[in-house]
Amino acid sequence: MSDMNADVTVQPGDTVEATMTVANPEDESMTYAIRSALHPPDGGRRYRAGESSQQTVEVDPGETQEVELVLVVDKTYPEGEYDLILEAGVGKPGDEFTLIHDRHTAPETVEVVKPTGELGVTTTPSEASISVDGEVVGESPLTTELPIGNYTVVANRLDYEAVSGFVEISENETSTLSLDLTDPEPPFFDITSFVVPDNVEEGEEFVIEVGVTNVGDEPGEQSVTVTADTGIEFEETSNTIEVTGADSERIRVRATPTTAGERELTARTDDDEETRTISVASDQEERTVGDYTNSEGIVDTDGLRAAVSDWQAGDIDTDLLREVVAAWQSGEPIE
Repeated sequence: MSDMNADVTVQPGDTVEATMTVANPEDESMTYAIRSALHPPDGGRRYRAGESSQQTVEVDPGETQEVELVLVVDKTYPEGEYDLILEAGVGKPGDEFTLIHDRHTAPETVEVVKPTGELGVTTTPSEASISVDGEVVGESPLTTELPIGNYTVVANRLDYEAVSGFVEISENETSTLSLDLTDPEPPFFDITSFVVPDNVEEGEEFVIEVGVTNVGDEPGEQSVTVTADTGIEFEETSNTIEVTGADSERIRVRATPTTAGERELTARTDDDEETRTISVASDQEERTVGDYTNSEGIVDTDGLRAAVSDWQAGDIDTDLLREVVAAWQSGEPIE
């Protein structure tokens, strides 16, 4: 090492700079990993600053090369005196050195000092647990002393949503933060999808799919029901589901239409409902006047009675019945 910056009293946010001369005594070019660290004289934990305190340098045989290293002091460094250690080894920044070729300790010690300021936190409602950078420091309202720097403050209180804020602590100043905690939203089961086929045939089983989202914050349990105005039988009409806040569930219901026509389906929760229309086609072929004729192609009285019976049962419409009556009245064979 040939030089270090003169400012050897530092605080969080400052840098410690040094210049190291690296010599290669080998007969071939060598790549060295150079790093710097602050090391407490009592042998405690070393503190580095990631990539900013490490470099890779290639030195030709018998040559030397100067390397400038910059170590950033952050707020995790405890106050106190440190030795500045400079090391050169074989390896890459961030890796464990495979071989330490040389280690130097700077003649000057580095003193880390932490000027402080005050943090004042209030919450609505009060008596919330306050954490600063993940460490609980007390209940609101509170005032606490902190080293200068930027912090994340989180307020927690039973039955309320946690809320966080950011604050910068400056030397000999009081920074205040006011946090409003909000009641969690109760569960609300919103029907977000209701999938049914557009068309089915009489007697053809089909599947209904209902998607439900709990748009509240708290978990809840509700029944999801699917019903029809008429003409559809269900395997089951109700399913009970439990959904956590902001999560979703899907249910599937099997159904079979029993009569032809337009049918209205409804999906319901305690909080929401959706409707869909499905068209059910008859599973029978469309009838004509010819279905009511005898072997001679004439609509006789028996054929007329059969048509009237089918009309009363809803199997044929009035227009076809009128055609059958007209053919019966004419007595002529149907072409």
